[in-house]
Amino acid sequence: MKFVQLLSGGKDSVFSLIQAEKHGHELVCVANLHPLDEGADELDSFCFQSAAHGAVAGVAACLDTPLVRRPITGGATKQGLVYAGAAAGDEVEDLYELLKDVKARFPAVEAVSSGAIYSTYQRTRVEDVCARLGLRSMSYLWRRDQRKLLKDMGESKLRAVVVKTASMGLEPGDHLGLRLDLASTRRLFRGLHESFGFHECGEGGEYESLVLDSPRFAKRLVLEDATAVRLDDMPKGCGSVGVLSVKAWNVAEKEEDDEEEDEEEDDTDDAGEEERSDVEDITEHPQLPPPPLDTAGYVPAARPPLRASGGHGTRGVTCVDAARAATSPAPSADAKAAAVAQITAALRDVAKALASRDLTLRAVFFVHLYLKDLAHFGAVNEAYVAEFQRSFAEGDSPALHGARPPSRSCVAAPLPPGVEVLVDVECAPEGREALYVRSLSEWAPVCIGPYCQANTLRGALVFAAGQIHLDPPTMTLEAGSLAKNLRTSFAHAASVLDACHARLGLYESDDEWDATVSLVVYVVGHGSINASCEAAGVTKTDALVVEVPALPMGAKCEVEVVAATRRFAPFLRRWKAVSWTATVAPRCLCAAVAWAESAASVDAAVREVLAGPRSSPRSPAVPWTRRP
Repeated sequence: MKFVQLLSGGKDSVFSLIQAEKHGHELVCVANLHPLDEGADELDSFCFQSAAHGAVAGVAACLDTPLVRRPITGGATKQGLVYAGAAAGDEVEDLYELLKDVKARFPAVEAVSSGAIYSTYQRTRVEDVCARLGLRSMSYLWRRDQRKLLKDMGESKLRAVVVKTASMGLEPGDHLGLRLDLASTRRLFRGLHESFGFHECGEGGEYESLVLDSPRFAKRLVLEDATAVRLDDMPKGCGSVGVLSVKAWNVAEKEEDDEEEDEEEDDTDDAGEEERSDVEDITEHPQLPPPPLDTAGYVPAARPPLRASGGHGTRGVTCVDAARAATSPAPSADAKAAAVAQITAALRDVAKALASRDLTLRAVFFVHLYLKDLAHFGAVNEAYVAEFQRSFAEGDSPALHGARPPSRSCVAAPLPPGVEVLVDVECAPEGREALYVRSLSEWAPVCIGPYCQANTLRGALVFAAGQIHLDPPTMTLEAGSLAKNLRTSFAHAASVLDACHARLGLYESDDEWDATVSLVVYVVGHGSINASCEAAGVTKTDALVVEVPALPMGAKCEVEVVAATRRFAPFLRRWKAVSWTATVAPRCLCAAVAWAESAASVDAAVREVLAGPRSSPRSPAVPWTRRP
């Protein structure tokens, strides 16, 4: 895609530009917001760097790229973590106008790249503006380990200096102008992290930087008039705020050996906190056939009216099948039209059931969507969005894409004749947080559709959306064996859980805190399911493996997880009993759907699932008990 880079002049914006180009995108121009008073040393913005703003034009000149600038006239009037919709007088609206100017001058621009690493505050504001302007957001530094990222920047020959200090351990007179590519600087920052919780890439506002040279520069930046300015009267050593005021700069030809000799460094000391994937090694295991779900003894049963059940949350379940022919739309020769009509009727039935408890679709935090034919996904998805947006419009909440959409998994299932769609939902009246990352990154895939990566209930349980084996930076499907694809899907699930303060515990050695409550693995094909799951690392937690006819984008597998957060996991282990239907039942309904061959068997299988777990040759990770 052709993109514009949001350029502060700092290391994050320049390095994210380099990463975007590495992933095949084409830079068209750079854009910058600056203080209204260009003589001011800095503007205390909640969202945008303004230190050394006088040198931004020099950085653009070194990049040999057109620069579009606009002054910041607003303030941080809307200070919530998530920004949704225009807010008059907010500085984010200056960003909107800036990117609107970019689109007018460079109509080919399709995407916006930013340097957010851990700032949800900054990322959600860029994403909101991009959504309103029809642009794609890219954040290729998102959630990268800060210590390793700073080292990667230095090793790439990116030369940046500190131009603002605002942290314990940093002193304007001593550290303004400090080179960030030196090992001695990284050791200093590591010590400050251990002493004060210092963010080594400055994500907490500890410092800001200016890039003087990088592999992407055509020339290097030379500061001809730069003065250290202290902005407060704090005593030395108490975290005084200071900036490097740049009054004059120039560009010069790059020199082959224009760098100081760095000190030797112990790579093991500089590697950051220990990181390891929950799905590292693949080993060979004997091939075992998947156990079939026995439906021979199922008999037709009367279906109760749709209702919202109680419990720790509120769950509404609706099955659109032949048993509901009287209330479902009449069968249509056009399967796509029937699918659209059925999803619309199903969600309206759910909305009516929730209304009995004074809830709406806005309370939904997870959706299972089963389609007979994934070729109808686009049309069904449009109807799905329309129903949720209709519900959002009836209240005070903003539009679906700017709020807290539910997490979702979508698979194909062999539904009974005349049934094109089946859906079940979970909802809670309050106490949930949504992880909704809409930017392309190396962290995890963006969601394919109007839903978010995960919802966390009351800071305790994380319901993650289904993850398939996509390459996050390009959103293309990974090739390879089923075991390799499973490992990738597990890695994406682990990344999402990590962002929600949870983890995917798959190994017997993961004894620190076992967080996995429910694990469902959907696979396409047969004959190597068990072997591939074990080869991908499922050796500890019980997994429900479900064979399905197809998955979105032609994927071979999809992983869906419920996990306890770090705070909640110890309490979960101490419980003598866990409400099984409040956690695992929705994940098990898919087994009944995927294996049943008729409406009657779907009904009976769902009833069996809701009655309690089947016996398993493995010991479950959590001591489930049946409800009376």
